Amino acid sequence: FTADRYEHLTNEIEPALKNNKLVISERYYHSTIAYQQAQGVSRRWLINLNRYARKPDVTIVIDVDPVVSAGRTETDEIFETPDFLMKVRDNYLAFDDITVVDGNGSIEDTLEDIKSEVLRLL
Repeated sequence: FTADRYEHLTNEIEPALKNNKLVISERYYHSTIAYQQAQGVSRRWLINLNRYARKPDVTIVIDVDPVVSAGRTETDEIFETPDFLMKVRDNYLAFDDITVVDGNGSIEDTLEDIKSEVLRLL
C-alpha cells in the first residue's frame, strides 16, 4: 500500500497540485495507518514508513458506529466485521489532524455535514 501510495503521489497527486487542481481521495495516509494498525502492525512503524507522504490539507473521517457500518455491507470479509471496524475506528480517532463527521444518520444528512465542514475549513 505504501509503495503504491508513493507512486500515486509522484505520478498523479503532485502533478495535479502543481497544475492548481483540487485533489480529493477517498483513502490515503490515515487509512493505511488505521487499517494496518488494526491488523497488529505498530502505529509508530507505520507512521515512520509513511513519513514521505504528503500530508493532506484536510482529512474528513465519516464516523459510523461499527455495528451500523457492518450492517450496511453484504460481505463477510475481515475488514467488515464490527470487532475489526471498532479497532479501525479507534485508530482513526487517535489522529489529531482529522475532522470527524457523524455518519450514523442518513446519506443526505452526512453529505450536508461534510459540505459544511469543507466550507468551514476553506
